[in-house]
Amino acid sequence: MSGFGSSVPAAAVCGTGLALCGLNGLFFMDTEPALLLVSGWLAVSAAMAGGWVLRWRKSERRRLLRESPLDGWLLAGPFVLAALYGLTLLAAKALSVQATFEAVLGWAFYGVVGVAVYLAAGEKGGRRLLETGWLAVGGLLAVTGLAAVYGLLPLPGAVLRTADREIAAAGARLGGLLQYPNAYGAVMAAFLLERLVRLAGWSAVDFSRERRWRGYRAAAWALLYALCLLLSESRGAFAALLIGWAAGCALLRGPARRRYVLHSGVIVAAGAALARQLAAAQLAPAPLPGLLALAAVLAAALLLAGLAARWREVRS
Repeated sequence: MSGFGSSVPAAAVCGTGLALCGLNGLFFMDTEPALLLVSGWLAVSAAMAGGWVLRWRKSERRRLLRESPLDGWLLAGPFVLAALYGLTLLAAKALSVQATFEAVLGWAFYGVVGVAVYLAAGEKGGRRLLETGWLAVGGLLAVTGLAAVYGLLPLPGAVLRTADREIAAAGARLGGLLQYPNAYGAVMAAFLLERLVRLAGWSAVDFSRERRWRGYRAAAWALLYALCLLLSESRGAFAALLIGWAAGCALLRGPARRRYVLHSGVIVAAGAALARQLAAAQLAPAPLPGLLALAAVLAAALLLAGLAARWREVRS
């Protein structure tokens, strides 16, 4: 696939990710904007798939599938689930026709977006654009969520408030643009884990002007993601993060593993300090003192992150 060819699906995926932030993460499939987005993706994907089938010779398709069979099976997963839901509809055994039909659309949508990501990631330009979109989506979710907490952005539904301590220990949970704390926490856990793995692969030079201070930028985002995750109070997201973190620790080796552990400790400790303060205020702190505390803890965390990246050089 050419650079231009990979940038088109990458741009579509990035735009869709940003759009989903405003659609509650597609939690409600029966709204008009959600149906338009899903239908548009499915229609365009069907047309492109038909063109691909007509253009490529049978032998070339077989060769492509033979070269990457595992990729093909993984990409086919969502479509298999969509087909199973479709069979349930045809057999007239669905408990809810509308919910089952929405499941068919949803899994087919996840499948075509997954294929688009796969195609875009095949080229350097597409991968770069996907990374930009990834950071944009994560940044939008984290910044808007915290802006709602600190009273900078009126965002109805961003904070779930309840007197039931079994639902929210602090009396409030952060759901951000998704308006659903469990889903929001899971998404923030994924973004946090990605930043921690990225930080593990960077050395002291990435915390310098030579690399445009990208290490500090990554650490700052990691702290915001960790704070949002803690404020969501999602135990399922905590468990998923721990499993993912353990897998990362097992796969990394040498200095990368050391940096991974050190950066994780710094980020989680800083996030916990801020989360405790915000929880005491039931996620409604006084704006100025709250922002000053955020800035102070962020500065301290960035300083410690820089020291963590240099720890091996100092020891040697």
